[in-house]
Amino acid sequence: MLGAPTGQRLAAIMTELVPTLGRFQEPVITDDAGPALLSMSPATMDRRRLRVKVS
Repeated sequence: MLGAPTGQRLAAIMTELVPTLGRFQEPVITDDAGPALLSMSPATMDRRRLRVKVS
């Protein structure tokens, strides 16, 4: 997704990205996940990104 940016770059755009994805509902972002994504550190984003494989 998004060409796999690093956590540092992803964190910088997260405040704009989460609401935009929420409006399009693609992927579905739950009420609990939105704030969690916005508060996630860049290092955590990198660790979690490694576990997710996009086909």
